[in-house]
Amino acid sequence: MVIKKIIFIAIILGLCFSDADAQHFTNRKTALQALERAEYGLGNPLSEEHDEVKYVDLLKAICLSDVLSENDKFRAQLLLEQAIKNHVGEKAADIVYITPDDSTHHLHESKAPRVMVFFNDPDCESCAIVKQRMDTCTFLRRMVAAKQLEIVGIYTLDNEAQWRATTFPDFIINGWNKNQDITNHDTYLLPTLPLFYLLDSDKKVLLKNEASLNKVLNYLHMESSKKVESAGETR
Repeated sequence: MVIKKIIFIAIILGLCFSDADAQHFTNRKTALQALERAEYGLGNPLSEEHDEVKYVDLLKAICLSDVLSENDKFRAQLLLEQAIKNHVGEKAADIVYITPDDSTHHLHESKAPRVMVFFNDPDCESCAIVKQRMDTCTFLRRMVAAKQLEIVGIYTLDNEAQWRATTFPDFIINGWNKNQDITNHDTYLLPTLPLFYLLDSDKKVLLKNEASLNKVLNYLHMESSKKVESAGETR
């Protein structure tokens, strides 16, 4: 079992470090401090430092560092194993969900240029506040109406009655991962709620584990501005 674990980690590191530019740490203390920063800053959706790309890069560098022992690196390797799931630039795992009319859907079936996945829980007060903000956001309504964006709310737990009792804005899909594969197979790691993922038309991840609706809106606003500028230049 131990040998299999070592081989598995070696495969992950080999895949992830093929084109990584490792940061060099001068001593064990600075490397361990960097690991703490990675876990509680860059990898924490509630931190102002949160940045999934930098988080993975720093974990890679820590795992490659020659100032740490294999025991020192063990936690970083576990965190990296989790962090590379649905990483920015990679295709997101599919999500099978049902809607209140009991029809079944797949996240990968969406034809929209952008898909915003809104992981939420009806019993989550912060989720309700964010949902209200989305309901009054004319920018999101316009994007959905123009078929430039699809917003899918995903509930991952097993309280069907609670899910069916909740209400959503009419332009947001209310979905439930009924088969529980997210929970049972850790296809998505959700350290807090609410959380947003933003995907492109190929379902590749643009933003991951964003707890801030503002960051998602800023990203979409910047994309829209670039399209307007590009259209103006081609005239």
